[in-house]
Amino acid sequence: MGPFFGAMGGAPRRLAATFVAESAFGGRDLTPGPMYLPVRGAQGLTRAHMVRNSAVPTVQVSMDGSPVQVNGRAITLAPLDRVPVGQAAFLA
Repeated sequence: MGPFFGAMGGAPRRLAATFVAESAFGGRDLTPGPMYLPVRGAQGLTRAHMVRNSAVPTVQVSMDGSPVQVNGRAITLAPLDRVPVGQAAFLA
């Protein structure tokens, strides 16, 4: 597989969009570079408004090392020998 040209040089910044509240456009200094797109009517939205992601599971993590429970059911994951760099950054 060859290089992904959309990830080289200044392309990521030009291809990306940063969504900000419409009120942020009025008289505020936004960092130059990214493309800003206004968001309207988002105030007051909750998980219940999400079309495909309205689940709110109960997650229980015990301090004694027993399995994590999601909605009362134990889940198990095999230990990892190594963590990819992209995921390791979220663990820091």
